[in-house]
Amino acid sequence: MALPLLILCLIIVHELIHGITWAIFAKNHFHAIDFGIVWSTLSPYCTCFEPLKKWQYLLGTAMPTLVLGGGGAVVAVMTNQLLLFFAAEYMILSGGGDFQLILRSILADKRESLYCAHPYECAFVVFEK
Repeated sequence: MALPLLILCLIIVHELIHGITWAIFAKNHFHAIDFGIVWSTLSPYCTCFEPLKKWQYLLGTAMPTLVLGGGGAVVAVMTNQLLLFFAAEYMILSGGGDFQLILRSILADKRESLYCAHPYECAFVVFEK
């Protein structure tokens, strides 16, 4: 029972970190952020309705994996906590989709692009100058 609850909490925190990071850069801060679940695929999401600079969007995309995965793994090794290490590894694997978007964006998009969350898919729209 504890493992599913832990995973649920980590998923919520993961999406919250996306939202906090994007809200820092958004003009309307948290008013530009929305959270939800795509029920057909059971995919939780966080979206920002305002366009952000490329580095801002990508930083917000990477932060949950860096904080919960990388940071959690470092703390787990330093404190010798195997359960925390497994949770951190799970968060690194869970961030795979985020890093796929980052890689695609780095390889394909121009530096001065503006990024905005796609209105109805788990993706983003790129506006280039």
